[in-house]
Amino acid sequence: MADHIDGPLYYERMGRTGPVMAFVHPNPMDQSCWIFQMAHMSTWFRCIAIDIPGYGRSPKARDGLTMSDMAEGCWEAIETEFPEEPAILVGCSVGSAILPYMHHARPSKTKALIMCGTGYNPGKEFTGHRIKQYTDRGIGYRWDYTFEDLSPAFRQTPLATYFADMFAERNAQADLETIVRQFLALKAPDAAALYEREMPVHHSKRQRGWNPQVGIRAEGTNSELCDADSSWRGPCLPDGATVAVRPLHDRVLERPRLVPGAPPGLTSILLGSA
Repeated sequence: MADHIDGPLYYERMGRTGPVMAFVHPNPMDQSCWIFQMAHMSTWFRCIAIDIPGYGRSPKARDGLTMSDMAEGCWEAIETEFPEEPAILVGCSVGSAILPYMHHARPSKTKALIMCGTGYNPGKEFTGHRIKQYTDRGIGYRWDYTFEDLSPAFRQTPLATYFADMFAERNAQADLETIVRQFLALKAPDAAALYEREMPVHHSKRQRGWNPQVGIRAEGTNSELCDADSSWRGPCLPDGATVAVRPLHDRVLERPRLVPGAPPGLTSILLGSA
C-alpha cells in the first residue's frame, strides 16, 4: 500500500481490448473529467481513470504525502486491474506532474507518457496561491477553480457548468486537508533524475520561459515526432520520442480529442503498429 494514503485509490474503467491506457486528472477535477477521452480511446485501449487522494471517491492522505506516494497509489490501481501489464500514462496538470514519478517507479511498465497542462517549472509558484485559496475558501473553492483554467468562451457554456456542478457534488467525499497536502507535495523540489537528459521536442514559448503544454513520450524513435533543432528537459524513456503539440491546459473538457493537433498516425504509434 502506498505510504501516507489511507487505502487504495478509486478508479473507473472503459474498454475491454487493447493495450492499457491510464488517466490521471488535473486539479480541481476528478477522474470523470476524462469521460470523453475514455469513450474515444476505449475503441483501441483498455482505459482506466484514477482519482488522486482527496478527490472524487479516493481516500484521504496523511501529513508527509509525496509525489512518489501518489505515483505508487496510481500504479497500485492499474496493477489491481492489469497485473504485470505495461501502460500508456496520460495526465493533465498535477496529473502530468505525477507521471514522471510513475515512470521512474516502473520504467519497464511505462509504454509512453502523454502530458498536457505542464512543463518544467522548478519554482512552482502557483502552489502557494492554490493552497491559500483552498485554505481561505474551503472545499467549495473547487467549483470556481474549475472555470479558472477554461477558455473564456467555454466558461459560458452549460457543459462547463455541468462539469463544475458534478465535481462540486462530490465535495462531501473530497477532503480539503488532503488537497492541501497534495499541493504541498507538488511544491517540493523534483529530483534531478526526473529531468536527467535533453530530448528533442517541438515546444511553445511562454512568458516565464518555454513550457511545453503537451509532451508525448513513446518508446522507440519516430522522426515525424521530433525536431532536432529544439530540445527540452523532460522525463526520459529509453530511446524515447517526444512531441509537443497545440497548447492547452485544463481543456480536456472543451477540446476532448486526446491530443488536439497531434500528428497523423499517433494512435498507431501508441498501439505499436507504426
